[in-house]
Amino acid sequence: MSWLPENAPKGAEYTKTTIVHGDFRLDNCVFHKTEMRIIAVLDWELSTLGNPYADLGLCGSMYHQPTG
Repeated sequence: MSWLPENAPKGAEYTKTTIVHGDFRLDNCVFHKTEMRIIAVLDWELSTLGNPYADLGLCGSMYHQPTG
């Protein structure tokens, strides 16, 4: 348990707390019919408070996990 606090990134951008979706991916987004923008994000039952980089990491993690 001591490893994480000792090795976590330091700085104001890493200690910010926001609402974290917890399951952010494209199939939980509703896109505008004619414009290139998201108009809604669905499926909030896993949301919590945390660092906004958590959603970025979760969204990108599927591209770095072994298949199968």
